[in-house]
Amino acid sequence: MTENPTTEQAPEPVGFGLAELTFLLSSFDGPGHARSVEALEAEGWVSDETLAQVGLSGLAARGFVEPGEQGLGIGGPASTVAHALGEGKLWISLRIDGDGEPSRVVLVEADGLRLLLQPGILNTWFATPVPEELTTSQIAVSVLHQHEEERPGNVATATVSTRERSSSYRLERDGEGWKITPVTGDVVDAVSGLGPGEVAALFDAAGL
Repeated sequence: MTENPTTEQAPEPVGFGLAELTFLLSSFDGPGHARSVEALEAEGWVSDETLAQVGLSGLAARGFVEPGEQGLGIGGPASTVAHALGEGKLWISLRIDGDGEPSRVVLVEADGLRLLLQPGILNTWFATPVPEELTTSQIAVSVLHQHEEERPGNVATATVSTRERSSSYRLERDGEGWKITPVTGDVVDAVSGLGPGEVAALFDAAGL
C-alpha cells in the first residue's frame, strides 16, 4: 500500500463513510496514528478488519485507490485525509453538549496541512480544509462561537492534543466572554471573561 499525499487542500468538504475512514485510519500507521484514533473516538473501528475491507472497496469504487507498482496506492482527497491522520502533530477536539445529540468537531494539523473533520448523517464524516489565513486554534474558537449563536447556553469540552500530551477544558459563555475550567483531577479555579483571542492563545499554549 502506497500513499500519495498532497498538501493542496480541496476547496470543498469531502465526505467519507465510516468504513472508508476506518480503512484510512487502520492502513497508515504514522506517528500521529494513535492520537488520531483517540481524537475520533475510533478505537472500536480500527479493530474491525471487515469494516476496513468494506472501506477499501468503497474507496476503490470512487477511484481513490488503484493498483500500483508497489501494491495498492491511494490518491485524491483520501490521500490528503490519510496523510493528516497519520502524520498529525496537533489535534483540537470539540464536543458541544446541549439538547439532543452532542455536536463533535475534530481539527487535525500536519506539516503543511490542516483539516476539519465533522460527522454527518448515516455515519459519514466530512473533511474540510482549514483556511490558510487562520490558525487551527482560531478555527476552533470560530466553531465554538458559531455553535453558541445557533444554540445558546451549550457547554463545550475542548481537548488539545499533541503526540506527547493532551489537555482538556470545559467552556461556557460568561457574559460577552468565555468561562474556561481545566478538566483535571485537581480542583482548579475557572477563568472567566476571556475573549476569542485569549481562548485561541490558551489553545496555542496547550499545543506547544
